[in-house]
Amino acid sequence: MKKIILLASVITVASFASCKKAATCECTTTSSVTYNGTTQTTPSGYSNTSTTTTEISKTSKKTAAAICGNSTTTDTDISPAFGGGSNTQVTTTTKTCAIK
Repeated sequence: MKKIILLASVITVASFASCKKAATCECTTTSSVTYNGTTQTTPSGYSNTSTTTTEISKTSKKTAAAICGNSTTTDTDISPAFGGGSNTQVTTTTKTCAIK
């Protein structure tokens, strides 16, 4: 009976220890710009997308997923226009992340 309890406790401890692993968070960031209501195109030879990776130290999958989160930000810049009125530039940045 003691051997069974000891074996069960060793298996339980090993299973908890294996839950915490190092993880790699890979994010793809895409930006788009709208100027006075018109979506601007990306010039040839340039990209509006970038990919980054971040190493997350030993943690649970749930915590790593929370650290490696998706986001969308919008930045609006309104500036005076020549001859009155205003120019509006809206930059939207979307970050899509996944644990690898």
